[in-house]
Amino acid sequence: MLSKQLLSWYSRNKRDLPWRLTKDPYKIWISEIMLQQTQVVTVIPYYKKWMSSFPDIQTLACADYDNVLKHWEGLGYYSRCKNIHLTAKSMGIDFPDTYNELIKFPGIGEYTAKTILAIAYNKQEVGIDTNLERIGFRLLGLQKKSKFNSKRVKKFLESIQDKSKPGDFNQALMDLGNSFCQAKAVHCNPCPITSECKATLSTDPLKYPETKKK
Repeated sequence: MLSKQLLSWYSRNKRDLPWRLTKDPYKIWISEIMLQQTQVVTVIPYYKKWMSSFPDIQTLACADYDNVLKHWEGLGYYSRCKNIHLTAKSMGIDFPDTYNELIKFPGIGEYTAKTILAIAYNKQEVGIDTNLERIGFRLLGLQKKSKFNSKRVKKFLESIQDKSKPGDFNQALMDLGNSFCQAKAVHCNPCPITSECKATLSTDPLKYPETKKK
């Protein structure tokens, strides 16, 4: 029920983003790395310019690093760019389609690997970042940030994932976190899955999960 409600909303309201027009794992990978620590509105022009110059992994692997770096200037966190180029040079022609293969490459962690597999290869994987974890905590009504509760959230999101559209499920949760279920603001009434959310029943949904005290 929850995933159907979510996907129904997503089909009508999904954000128009250039990397959502493809199932190419290379393009999805680049977008995911660019989106780390960077807002979507900032990434879009960088992504378009990058794909114009490096349309596939072979082109990127053969490119001079200084040229690659120029395409990254302004995005910050330059180790991301270095890891992208190193991965392109070592990956070869065929983009891996398993978690164990992807996770070996520099800069590709659990979240990125699982997100690529779900979106590009339609595999039953949930890439859980801070946004998806926050949504999971609120759906389950969990306040305490702990490894135990994080594991509960992971298992929960994996259990409700739509089996026919795992990529859309991941991206729907991303859009939900961007629009209704933000870290510092919630909009529960228009949220498509508010009826399934335990945090909504509290007087302050923003307390789910609790923020770590400095």
